[in-house]
Amino acid sequence: MHQNPNSFSMDDALRLAATPAGKELLNLLKSNTSHDMTSARKAVESGDYEMAKKSLSSLLQSPEIQKLLRQMENGHE
Repeated sequence: MHQNPNSFSMDDALRLAATPAGKELLNLLKSNTSHDMTSARKAVESGDYEMAKKSLSSLLQSPEIQKLLRQMENGHE
């Protein structure tokens, strides 16, 4: 069975989270107590993943988070 090249596994997520950029991103997200994070958490808990996605979209647009995501995407630590 061939794996979809666009798929993203838990192992992939753990590898990214272990990079310096991944650790910094996780710390930023953990420390963010904004309305967006609270709304997203509540939406996930209730199973409303579309609402969670909408709640996080503005947070994910921050320049600092975008920089870390680009670093992770490009494999830079």
